[in-house]
Amino acid sequence: MLSAADLHERGKNAANSGRFRQARRSLTTGLERAEDEATLARIEGTLSYVEAELGDPRRGLELLDRALGREAALPALERGVLAALRALLKARLGDFDQALPDFALAMPLLTGSPLELGTAHLNRGSLWLEQGDPARAVRDFEQAMVFLDQAGNATARAKAEHNLGYAVMLQGDLARALARMDAAIAVLSGQSAALTAMCAQDRAEALLAAGMVDDGVEALRAAAQG
Repeated sequence: MLSAADLHERGKNAANSGRFRQARRSLTTGLERAEDEATLARIEGTLSYVEAELGDPRRGLELLDRALGREAALPALERGVLAALRALLKARLGDFDQALPDFALAMPLLTGSPLELGTAHLNRGSLWLEQGDPARAVRDFEQAMVFLDQAGNATARAKAEHNLGYAVMLQGDLARALARMDAAIAVLSGQSAALTAMCAQDRAEALLAAGMVDDGVEALRAAAQG
């Protein structure tokens, strides 16, 4: 019989491969077999992400609240990861004012992991964009690039650079915006149809704002073609 830790690992692997229903089955069984607070918290944290991906972010938040209630059993980095995930789920639900304190809680706890810290800055920067605050978004995206560079994650760093380009476009710095977007799209182009189209659409918006109408129309055509 598989242990709770084994089931957690199986569930994580399934989730990372996009097999969320399979992950849910493994993680739910793991919860039933867990015998200590730390294992329970880790499984609840992973299951919260799975539930959100399966369309129930509120259930994900409930699980995260339970996991963070066991904080004494977890090291600082794991608490930070859970708090950052809770912030992300709250932001997805439009609860921006509730998400920001969780990001603030998470950041100091994530200092041991450039990847997690960079991801948190990337996600918080996106939240600032949603709130119409490009200045704060710029600061977070710049920090995200630094940490994701340290982590060696070129794709996530390129996403942060593209978002930085969009944020500085909103500030009116069109030359810098296009430079950032062009650098990012060189990495991101072709990774997925949706991502490529999103990059092309944002770049088209910057080109049109800069008065480069023909180039902007061509970029919009590329975005529409996916």
